[in-house]
Amino acid sequence: MNQYQKSQEFEKKLGDELLKLGINFHYSYNIPGTKFRADLFISAPIRVILEIKQNIGAVMHLKRMSSQLTNLYSAFNHSVSLYLITFDELTQSQKNIFGSLPIEFLTIEKDIDKPEIKLARQIKLLIASEAKALKDLEIMRYQHQLIAIENEKAHEEEILQDTEDELINLLKYNSNLLDKYSSGDSSDKTYKAIEESQIKINKLVSDVEYYKHHLTDLKNAKSSVRKEIDREADEIFDLIKEVLPKIKDANQNKDFLDDSIFNRKPIKDGLFSDVLGSFQTFMSNDSFDILVKEVSDFEEEFESKHYTTAVLRIGRTLEYVIYTLVKSWGVNLNKQSMERIDILNNHFEKLKKHLIYFYTSEENEKERNKKRLIDAFKETGNALVDMQTDLDRIQDINLSKQIVNIDTLLRDVKNRYVKNDLIRNEIQKLIKSELINKLYSKRNEAAHANISGLRKDFSKEEVKELADTLNVVLFNLANIHDAITKSSS
Repeated sequence: MNQYQKSQEFEKKLGDELLKLGINFHYSYNIPGTKFRADLFISAPIRVILEIKQNIGAVMHLKRMSSQLTNLYSAFNHSVSLYLITFDELTQSQKNIFGSLPIEFLTIEKDIDKPEIKLARQIKLLIASEAKALKDLEIMRYQHQLIAIENEKAHEEEILQDTEDELINLLKYNSNLLDKYSSGDSSDKTYKAIEESQIKINKLVSDVEYYKHHLTDLKNAKSSVRKEIDREADEIFDLIKEVLPKIKDANQNKDFLDDSIFNRKPIKDGLFSDVLGSFQTFMSNDSFDILVKEVSDFEEEFESKHYTTAVLRIGRTLEYVIYTLVKSWGVNLNKQSMERIDILNNHFEKLKKHLIYFYTSEENEKERNKKRLIDAFKETGNALVDMQTDLDRIQDINLSKQIVNIDTLLRDVKNRYVKNDLIRNEIQKLIKSELINKLYSKRNEAAHANISGLRKDFSKEEVKELADTLNVVLFNLANIHDAITKSSS
């Protein structure tokens, strides 16, 4: 058996032992959006790259190895743990070649029977320790969110009280004016004062409704954050149990194994299985189940050759993941911009529809469809003018039935963490890549008729390419999440 075969054999044995300990992984993991590949990749409860090297070789070989790991580390936006496993222990001078890379150097003990068992347990303890530290940071971040929610709640309650007081006084003033008017004072001055006060009343009523709605949102947000803290605390308890001496051996403690975050159900193989695991530990079970359902529905449509429907599923999955993550990151959704964007989207969708109807009309329908198109142009123009003259006004916010604008969400996150280079740069990279715009463009092609009135048919190859694009976007989002978690320190 040559050295390569020996290394491959040990990699297989180590993989079997990791699976026994409830650690799911991927062999020869291709990092989305890059040409790099890792020997073994563990996606949960933390992301770990395992590189197994049988032969260390000369200094030049170590430098190539260092360059390879540097590329892998950069691809993960410095948010992955690196474990380098060698058959011979590296000297300090050899380790120094890897510079400041945060590598955990592990050596296979060749003088013991089945060294893969001991190494797998060692890896699990390392993962448990690192995962606990990250969970501690997650809880710290959620606690900061609770403080921010309480502060915002107190501020909003104060504004609401002031607004209600102002409204009550204005209603009394308006009532006196109406009494005056009905008593015979029908002067233009009195009429104008009544009209102006009514406009102010309408605005204050709208503001009161907005603040009440916002306070309800804050109450719900507080409840959600507390649930996340409870979930993280439960997982920390599992991780702490992992390092207690009497239950270190998960194989001898079935109750612990069943209860451990290391023993989660493996993700079904599919187009997204490599990257989905990264979301498993920082999403609640309910949220993750919804994500898996979205992906499963896509793959069902894909296998059934319903390619247009599959493209629509890709769009839904992207929207769900980003919306769920942004809420968990403690970023207040910019409802004022979202509501206005939704208003414009509704008008432009209506305009597009009537454009298609007009240019594909039968002769006997052309005049009627032309009138409807002109009306749609007028409505869109009026909406633009109204919005331009009313940019600063807090309008009554209705929870949008439209999917929130993803570009708005990402820019809100970028602004929230503007001082953190890793977060800001990863978001900027994702925005500049225009991968999300590409997915949206194709989703819209699938959802709407094109200018000829015919639906766009997608091929299997096109849908597979879009799935690969979504994989890259999900990978970038996982990088952003890790960076946000570590920023809590």
